[in-house]
Amino acid sequence: AVGTPATTYTVQQAYTFAVATTTASVGSVAFGNVATGTTSAPQSFTLTNNAVNGGSLKNLSITMVGSQPANFPMTHSCGAALAQGASCTVTVSFNPTVASGLGASVRVFGAYSRMVAGADTGITQFNGVNFVVPVTGTGTSPVATLTSASALAVPATWYGSAAQTVTATYRNDGNGPMTLSSPALSSPLSVTSNTCSNVAAAASCSMVVTVATNVPGISQSQSFAPTGASNVPVATTVTWSTYSAVPRWSPASLSFGS
Repeated sequence: AVGTPATTYTVQQAYTFAVATTTASVGSVAFGNVATGTTSAPQSFTLTNNAVNGGSLKNLSITMVGSQPANFPMTHSCGAALAQGASCTVTVSFNPTVASGLGASVRVFGAYSRMVAGADTGITQFNGVNFVVPVTGTGTSPVATLTSASALAVPATWYGSAAQTVTATYRNDGNGPMTLSSPALSSPLSVTSNTCSNVAAAASCSMVVTVATNVPGISQSQSFAPTGASNVPVATTVTWSTYSAVPRWSPASLSFGS
């Protein structure tokens, strides 16, 4: 009726929301120093869906992103969805291809249904999950540099006299430990001392080459370059002369007559 006061009705509807969080068990992964061309021991971390009220993480995507993702092989057990309270494992290794500091990130992306009960359950609203776990490592590699002369001359000597030696020295100009193998030399040369084992970066080592005097010859030479570094250093050439005594008769002949 005209003049009748208006009546206001209030309708209350209860809603249930999923409080959505997914976390990683680590903030970052660091591999330290790993030699180039090798693969580190794997490191793993877990992803846990901490949502309440039945929130399942859907459309889950886990990828390696960043500037050097190819250096960090990654696998995971997570599938396309992660139920409330569930965890899965992400495993990463480091396989450096260059001697340098390298990095990438594990990117975790997914979505929760924000509204999971009530009158509007048919309306899908999403709360996104998008975070990264940085991974880092340093590729290491030794670089051998010959620091002694590339030509080493042994003083001339006589056959059967005391053996003589020359020394080749090397410096590790890389960023990883260096071990150089003794070269295979032909007689009368041989490597009788080699200190080039696990040589630290910027440190030096030496190889002593002994020249025996049991092979006569004038102006003989051999060249060698040790292996074991990421490069082959400049070759060292050793030259030597070993003289042998040749008797000379005077006069050249004797005549006794009749």
